[in-house]
Amino acid sequence: VSLLWQRWPLAESGRDGWLRSVLVALVLVGVSAVLLVSLPPLTALVLVGVLLATLLPFFLPRQYRVGPESLASSIGFFSNQHEWAEFRSYRPAPDGYWLYRNPSSPLISRKAPFYLPRPLQPDLAVQLKAILSRHLVMDREAKS
Repeated sequence: VSLLWQRWPLAESGRDGWLRSVLVALVLVGVSAVLLVSLPPLTALVLVGVLLATLLPFFLPRQYRVGPESLASSIGFFSNQHEWAEFRSYRPAPDGYWLYRNPSSPLISRKAPFYLPRPLQPDLAVQLKAILSRHLVMDREAKS
């Protein structure tokens, strides 16, 4: 059984989030105009495309899927999948969980913890807690 949910910080932050996104969009238009005027057209278009691809995740919702073998997160064009073997423990956070990497796992080179936000729906949040408890150990003293 897989658990699927979506979180969109922009929509969840209310009016302030939308105001900030409009300001970022205006800055993006200004930077794009400067690039188009000051650089060769092809170079400017490539740089604007890179800038858009970089900022796109902030404007799109993120989807999470937790299944029996792995967990995955996707946003826009980007997707990450992690096997349960990559993690050793989890720690509750105010709005989600920190998943701590297994230091002996050869599958992962970086040791940074993975943040998994809690679903907003209470029934999904209970199911997520049960799935995490099934696959990982709760670590109250985990250090990042």
